[in-house]
Amino acid sequence: MDPRVIRTQKQLQIAFLELIAEKTYKDITVVDIVQRAGVERKTFYRHYKSKNDLLLVWLEQVNEDIKTLALFPPETAVAEAGQVGLHNSLAFCNYIHQHRALFKSLFNGSASAIVREQLRRTAAGVGMLLLQNSGLLANSGIPIDIVANILAEAQVGAVVWWITTDSQHPPALLAELIIRIAEKGVFGLVNWPGTQFDVTKQPFNPQKYNLK
Repeated sequence: MDPRVIRTQKQLQIAFLELIAEKTYKDITVVDIVQRAGVERKTFYRHYKSKNDLLLVWLEQVNEDIKTLALFPPETAVAEAGQVGLHNSLAFCNYIHQHRALFKSLFNGSASAIVREQLRRTAAGVGMLLLQNSGLLANSGIPIDIVANILAEAQVGAVVWWITTDSQHPPALLAELIIRIAEKGVFGLVNWPGTQFDVTKQPFNPQKYNLK
């Protein structure tokens, strides 16, 4: 791609993200974006159809970032599924936490449904690969896509609550509880007896998070 195109798109994306942190999504206009980026309006439309188009491009980058942080071993043994799931859950929560100002503005605004849906798809994609590679549901007759999407919806719902309420609970606590609940649910579906590596085989330790 032409370096000038990359540079212009980067300028527009940076301006867009700065504005999201400052005002509600519905109040941001294309004029706001181009003025902040220092480009002409016609330049914006050479690259994007609308601010929603720009938002979707950014969310695709979020998707790629989270997938890069996740673990996708070629074949994850069932015994390792919990630990890999915990790693991926923590990566997801940490990423949202690192960009919490942006996500809080988006979750509270008119773009909330778009952002939540894209995050659900990302979380479900990561979860499906883990379930497929672990073989946990193999020969069970249980549709992996249903399970992955139920877990993803719960994960995103928890994260939205966490961000929009300014919860002070650390990302690691949220990530661990998400995977503990997921383990119990998925393992229960197939009556998995568990192994010493499962997250839920270790008692939950509130003191680790300074909980009373």
